[in-house]
Amino acid sequence: MRLVTDMAPPSSTWRDRKPTKLRDQQRSKVYAAERAAFPDRNPDMTLAQVESYVAEVWRSDLVAKILGPMRERQREPDVSDGRGRRSAASFGGRIAIPRWGRTKSVILHELAHELTWERPAHGPKFCENFLALVERFMGYEARDRLGAEMLKRRVKTRPAKKAVKR
Repeated sequence: MRLVTDMAPPSSTWRDRKPTKLRDQQRSKVYAAERAAFPDRNPDMTLAQVESYVAEVWRSDLVAKILGPMRERQREPDVSDGRGRRSAASFGGRIAIPRWGRTKSVILHELAHELTWERPAHGPKFCENFLALVERFMGYEARDRLGAEMLKRRVKTRPAKKAVKR
């Protein structure tokens, strides 16, 4: 008879496994910075106005610069009313904006997701694109406020430089 203590440990434990997804470590920091920078979240746009604003942003020279050669293959995202959702979301060419989120900052946040394919979702490249959109469409003061809040929370806003092999 074999005792339980004599058994060999399992070949793989949860500590040995590598994560299959990158963890979105900056997500809560980005949301906190956005709430602090833009505390007035009164929805001031109708769905038609949101669609018009998305079209204006998408056709801008800044979006063309961010997308680069992908511009021809990437179409303008569809906008849905976000009915039945608790949060605004961006997924595969569609942006869902519930009533509470129909503000410029939330719309620009979701458009930054549409412009950023790198993972994690709220990583440095996303933050860089988000800050650029805020600067262009909300002004320097709004960008400085958001940038200061991100800095205060230690949000990485620039992608790390890749090491050069010698």
